[in-house]
Amino acid sequence: MFYSILIILITSLIIYFSGKKFATASSEIGEYFNLPRSVKGATLDAVASSLPELMIGVFSIVFFKEFSIGVGTIAGSVLFNTLIIPSLAVLVSPVVFRVGREVMARDALFYSISVFVFLSAILYSNEWGFALSIIFIAIYVWYVNMIISQTEKYQKVHKKLLGEKISVVSTMVIAFFNIIVMGVATYYLTHQAILLSQLMGVPAIIIGFSIVAVATSIPDAIIAVVNARQGRTDEVLSHVFGSNIFNILIALGLPLLLASLLIGESVDVVAGGAGIVIGLLVSTVVVIYLIIDDYILSKKNAVIMLSGYLLFLGYIFYTTI
Repeated sequence: MFYSILIILITSLIIYFSGKKFATASSEIGEYFNLPRSVKGATLDAVASSLPELMIGVFSIVFFKEFSIGVGTIAGSVLFNTLIIPSLAVLVSPVVFRVGREVMARDALFYSISVFVFLSAILYSNEWGFALSIIFIAIYVWYVNMIISQTEKYQKVHKKLLGEKISVVSTMVIAFFNIIVMGVATYYLTHQAILLSQLMGVPAIIIGFSIVAVATSIPDAIIAVVNARQGRTDEVLSHVFGSNIFNILIALGLPLLLASLLIGESVDVVAGGAGIVIGLLVSTVVVIYLIIDDYILSKKNAVIMLSGYLLFLGYIFYTTI
């Protein structure tokens, strides 16, 4: 057990440092291509920082035949991203944490759709297969298409500013290298998390929901804190929602599609009880309500969200172990 915990800690540190390096490279790439801040947060930041969750989904099916840990990790990561990351960002932001209406109309809307489909799938059946994977991926394609359309309109109005030149090729190499490092670290993290769940006699989905979810959400937290300190509040929330959208629709959808095409069968999913479903639903409603009240997240809101996350995590462990 000690060995598994040690490996989980080491791989988490590797993910942390790789995520930090990627955050810098991602920011430079976004500026080079003249992307709106909200679009950069919802695409570059969200997709790359969610790579650990995608890798866990793929590894849990292809190598370990334990997709429950993938589902648990996604659910836990979504909850962490929704409650913890905005809270940390609000607490470190030097300016009032305002949220743009565009972020709510686009990213929060698609996040709500993603959560609805995800929870419906959990409640409807524990057999997930090809049809569900196509639904997940199709919704994500719809979301990306909307982002592309909005980016084209933005670039017609906002011309690229001349600034400090960067070597976009070398920056992309740095970003790609750190993505690979995170992927390798995630493989070993997944393996040891499954072993730890067996040693502790705890369902794999619970280990994924708690320990693994927090570890794989480290890159998201780093990027959000960096953006918040620079006063880029829209970028933080679009990143949070975009990351959650990617986690649900692609980090679950793509492994399901691979399982259907390569293995040729549906995947058994253990939902881990109604508690997780309720937690995701309540957290989504609460955060969106706090934001649309006046399109500002205050430090008081941050404390409420932090407390809610800790209480819910304690409840899950209390009712499971």
